[in-house]
Amino acid sequence: MECHSPHKVKILIKTKKEESSDSNFIEKNRTSDLMEKKNPIRELSTNINLIKQIVAKSKTSIDITKRENIKKISMTLLPSTEKTIENNFISKTIDEDDSEADSDYSILTLNEDELISSPKKENNKKTTTFKDILHRYYRPPSHNCQGNYDNYVDSCIKLISYFKPFKFFKPMIDNIKIDIFNKILYDNDKYLLVLDLDETMISADLELEWHTHDEIIYTKDCIAIPINIRPFLFEFLEEAIKYFDIVVYTASLSDYADPILDFIERDKSYFKHRLYRQHCIYYENFYIKDLSIFNKPLEKIIIVDNNLLSFGNYLSNGILITSFYNEVDDLDLTCILEFFKVLTTKNDVREELENTFGFTSKLKEFESLRREKSKKKLKS
Repeated sequence: MECHSPHKVKILIKTKKEESSDSNFIEKNRTSDLMEKKNPIRELSTNINLIKQIVAKSKTSIDITKRENIKKISMTLLPSTEKTIENNFISKTIDEDDSEADSDYSILTLNEDELISSPKKENNKKTTTFKDILHRYYRPPSHNCQGNYDNYVDSCIKLISYFKPFKFFKPMIDNIKIDIFNKILYDNDKYLLVLDLDETMISADLELEWHTHDEIIYTKDCIAIPINIRPFLFEFLEEAIKYFDIVVYTASLSDYADPILDFIERDKSYFKHRLYRQHCIYYENFYIKDLSIFNKPLEKIIIVDNNLLSFGNYLSNGILITSFYNEVDDLDLTCILEFFKVLTTKNDVREELENTFGFTSKLKEFESLRREKSKKKLKS
């Protein structure tokens, strides 16, 4: 699956100093040479060739005379999750010394939960803030596509390593637990599947980047939401409810999410509960999803999301699915279904998920290398 993001994102690819004397970064479009790196989700399916024959859906066209009006009104519904960060995401060229250090992980360290600068920075009396870390490592979910999956994961893992410790979030988590207490009735025999909405199940084209859409959804205020539905979504849900209690957990507002979810459930109820932005932890312009709010053992919980930062505190519970926009040949949901049949035979899903994706191992590796580099810098 190539990535045809409506945002037309360009990927930053770091080069060796000897390969680029003018700059430590180059910009490169998503081209075929990037397709060598594969999302491990595609490796989960044993019938990948059999499910590639996808019947194209008929799309709905929007009257060209109505497009600008719909776009203007629909933009008021744009989920602001990380929107400020994404809109202000500007790559910068850093000096050669910083580039060399960054290519071998970071020269920064943590001291009593606060960021401190490296000795190099101390000479200039500069303190590194989370904003600096954000600028260096943040990549928007639109970078999470086939061919750039590893790069996106590595950047997110580095950023997650600078998150505050779990105790920092506990007061906010306790408030969420109170809000949803006894609202979700679980089946003791089933695992819990937590599903993201945007770019995981559907893509809302509120900016009207595409000329045709699978459906046009209307809010209670008659605002149009053109959406594209991820291929095999309904087949996925039909099969998943056999093994899971399914909860939708989105960083969007309910006024936006509910009309879409109502459409998905127009013929059949799939979701045990719906959680929205107010059920997320707001931290440094991110909306983080917490899995401890559910009255279910973590070893029985799986989250599927296209944003790794969303489940950054529970990396061993997550399946990172590529961001979906309008790719008609997308197969990720079908591949995940086959993986579910393996996961639901395990006493602890985290072991299998970690063996497959290795997010927690990557986090520990990065933290270890960062500590070693900090010690060397302090000694020198």
